[in-house]
Amino acid sequence: MEYLTLEECKAQLVIDSSFNEDDSYIISLATVAEELVNEHVDGQLANIVAEHEGVLPAPLHHAMLMVVDYLYDFRGSGDQRDVPEAFFVLCKTFINYNIG
Repeated sequence: MEYLTLEECKAQLVIDSSFNEDDSYIISLATVAEELVNEHVDGQLANIVAEHEGVLPAPLHHAMLMVVDYLYDFRGSGDQRDVPEAFFVLCKTFINYNIG
């Protein structure tokens, strides 16, 4: 995990910091969330952070936490719902639509 911390993921999931049975799973979800956002912004996440003086923009940060929350809530449930539409709205500003 480069952009999220375990503590903020647990806060998003409303999990007490003393509960650590799921820590490795939560860390893996955070890694997936970071990769998903990076993919959604055309692999430019590091550049976006650099352009914002080394700080992950709040919409992308929230999009990552949203993905962690979604994946944690629906693990193994067989639920076929998509990632919330808000994820795409939060990332939209940072997508590079330049062609060529």
